[in-house]
Amino acid sequence: MSNGTSGTLLSQLWQPGDLEIDQHQNLYIADTFNTRIVKWSQGATQGELVTGSNFIGNGPSLLNYPYVLYYPSNLRIDLNDQLYVLDKYDARILRFNLSDLSTLPAPLNGTTILSFTDDQCMSMYLNKQTGDIYVCEQSNARIVLWKQGNSRDYVVVAGGNGNGGNQNQFNQPSGVYVDERTLTVYIADTYNNRIQKWLENSTTGITVAGVEDISSGTQQNRLQQPRSGLIVDQEGNLYISDTNNQRIQQWLVNAAEGRTIVGSEDGISGVDSNKLNTPMGIRFDWQYNLYVADSVNNRVQKFNLIDNGC
Repeated sequence: MSNGTSGTLLSQLWQPGDLEIDQHQNLYIADTFNTRIVKWSQGATQGELVTGSNFIGNGPSLLNYPYVLYYPSNLRIDLNDQLYVLDKYDARILRFNLSDLSTLPAPLNGTTILSFTDDQCMSMYLNKQTGDIYVCEQSNARIVLWKQGNSRDYVVVAGGNGNGGNQNQFNQPSGVYVDERTLTVYIADTYNNRIQKWLENSTTGITVAGVEDISSGTQQNRLQQPRSGLIVDQEGNLYISDTNNQRIQQWLVNAAEGRTIVGSEDGISGVDSNKLNTPMGIRFDWQYNLYVADSVNNRVQKFNLIDNGC
């Protein structure tokens, strides 16, 4: 989606950070630098405004314009077709009823369900079964759990031991994914160039992608600053936005290295349809097509992994 050129038209995106797919296979895109959320129906040539605007809002302006966002970075949709938006620099999570799109004019107004003390919450994960929200706090180097979005109580479920490279630490983490069956938490430990796995009630993590010495590189056993794009399938296989290597890596359970399924094996960015530039959020649809927020290329890319032998 989008023609690859940044801009404010509804046919354009500007460094999208994430996307989500509803039960009708419509795409919702965090058009981050345009400070808006847009909906793209299948086959559409331009998006439809959901919420946000082309100007930034924070502080007192939020009271006057409850639809204004400040760099929305992460999206989730629950089982009731409610959209959750991590509004990064406004340090909050908003919830929108997508059913309102059929009856109310855009931009939709959201309800703030969580507010934070700083603007370094980089990503979130919504447990669709329980309504619990896991938030990746980059500056605090931890993952916190807000029970059913309760704005008063949270629990640290991973990290919280300062920035560092030990197994109980993170260095500027940017992504989180939760296995809803076991409540195992997976974290994109960005500046340690690894993916960490934390079992429920654990006090330390396990490296499941990347190398123990936390070095970066373009080799298949290394990552380079993985960010918000992280998915774990039912078999425990990882799909990782290896952001600074300009690729998406598939990392099978207990494998010693990954495999490039999208993008460049050698870490080179590009604008061709088989290349990426700073990939961020990723999602699968029900047909196993992979969608990538190809951020600096100002587009969302769709890849048919079955036809490509994945």
